[in-house]
Amino acid sequence: MDMGIRGRRALVNGASAGMGLAAAQFLAAEGVDMVLSARGTDRLMQAAQQISDSHGVPPPMTPDHRAINMAQWQASLDTGLMSPVQFIEAVLPGMFHTAAVHDQFTATAARNGTSYDAEVDQFVEVHQIPAKRFGDPREVGSLVAWLCSEFAGYITGQSIVVDGATTRSTF
Repeated sequence: MDMGIRGRRALVNGASAGMGLAAAQFLAAEGVDMVLSARGTDRLMQAAQQISDSHGVPPPMTPDHRAINMAQWQASLDTGLMSPVQFIEAVLPGMFHTAAVHDQFTATAARNGTSYDAEVDQFVEVHQIPAKRFGDPREVGSLVAWLCSEFAGYITGQSIVVDGATTRSTF
């Protein structure tokens, strides 16, 4: 589907894995020019290479940190430190199959003598997630791309809950 966002620009936080990577992949597929950010350089570079290989879109890099002025550093800190916190607050209590979740639940399974799937099933049951599963990062990634599209141009100022119906509210 052509979402009409080719040539637009996006800053994608947490782009090295999980929902951030999924958002970057969907945006790249639509031809969006992106700047990717994440906490870890190695994973970020791998993600950038993966996106470049898949979509031929190399995200811009800053080769010399001395070329960045104080206002850019502050904007980066505001984005890198506060955006993930705001994003987490916006999507919790939803759970998604990400590398971090996989590591956490695999470790719990090893301690309990169970499996990853058994721990996920137990979590879903205890926390009464109506969708009966964890989310897939691609569900958030495709939503992000769609919200950037011409098809969502009339949508403004919304909080969209992506939590498998854990939040039982219409607001």
